[in-house]
Amino acid sequence: MKRFLPLLLVFFFTELASAQAYLGFHYGRPMPLNQLNDSNYKSGHGFGFDLMSNNILRRSSLDFRLGASFEYYLHGTEKRDILLNTPNSDPGIYSVQNNHMGILLTSRVSFLNESFVSPFIDGFVGTRIFKSTESILPKADYIEGFEPTHKNVHSTSAFHYGFSAGLLFNVNESFAIDTRLSYSNGAQANWVKLQSAALDGNQLKYNSTQTFTDLFIFRIGVIIRVMPSYNSDDREYSDDESPDYSPSLPSGGRPLEPKPNNSPVPVTPKPAP
Repeated sequence: MKRFLPLLLVFFFTELASAQAYLGFHYGRPMPLNQLNDSNYKSGHGFGFDLMSNNILRRSSLDFRLGASFEYYLHGTEKRDILLNTPNSDPGIYSVQNNHMGILLTSRVSFLNESFVSPFIDGFVGTRIFKSTESILPKADYIEGFEPTHKNVHSTSAFHYGFSAGLLFNVNESFAIDTRLSYSNGAQANWVKLQSAALDGNQLKYNSTQTFTDLFIFRIGVIIRVMPSYNSDDREYSDDESPDYSPSLPSGGRPLEPKPNNSPVPVTPKPAP
């Protein structure tokens, strides 16, 4: 799956770039479910964006699109004050943080209508990368001879799939408000239990665990429709509106005889001086 997913992403982004797509930008609130919630993984907040293709179905009351999405969420940080290993024992901050990043392929089905509200259903599959990071930073902007440190404690790629249900509030032809609830079923990942973080001398100690990573995500954002499609081949005509491809004739009918042209008037050359 790890090798196959990048190829699918390249294919979909190539296809989407050639179509009349739309873009979505969202604020999201992921909440842990089941085993992840029971282990006190914190709810998060963050952002995401979608890129969706033009409607794949033609001459249908359904709108079906394929796309891809990227998401990034923070799931809490624990900080402790420490003394840095500097000549003056300057004050610093020792912190550990949980976050996750999602890279997903998406399909969307909605009904074509002219109403202000359009319901839709999404299905998605991909990976969510769960990370726990550790940082040591000075409280001052700069301390000579001290370099801040950052390191990954855990980094796990967990396979996810799920579905979303939402409503589009169509502001106009170019913009819409997107509200969405998603359920994401996830494989196991390693992460730090932030509640266990405690100082041991001048070191931050904490416990780690491994759980399944099911999530419930609420999102709200804006949809921007890019280059709306006006393909004349997709237009349907009623019997009374069938296009007329017959050639047009001048008023008064076609003349019986061709109209003669006036003979050119001969020009006498001017004698040379």
